[in-house]
Amino acid sequence: HFTYSEVKSIKFSPSQNNDGTKNLNLISISPNPFNEYFICSFKTNTITKVEFQLLNSSGQIVAKDNIVSTDGINQYQFNNDKNLKPGIYLAVLLCNDERIVTKLLKK
Repeated sequence: HFTYSEVKSIKFSPSQNNDGTKNLNLISISPNPFNEYFICSFKTNTITKVEFQLLNSSGQIVAKDNIVSTDGINQYQFNNDKNLKPGIYLAVLLCNDERIVTKLLKK
């Protein structure tokens, strides 16, 4: 004998603003190629949590950080204190269900 509970619906708020624009926009990552550090410039339309990830060529996360962005242009500086090997990496910015991925080269 089975009984079923009441069905609940969950509404997810979209990552786009009411005017259809995205909340997270990448402006630049420089220098690229990088050696000791790079600066990631991005824009958000609200105060929100943004997660930064750096992935190696195997897709493994080699660095991760949480950023609380402000409304407008934000900058995040990644310092190469992990002694990353030269090669190709992916810089990933995550905000709600938005994801921006950029290829970087470590000298």
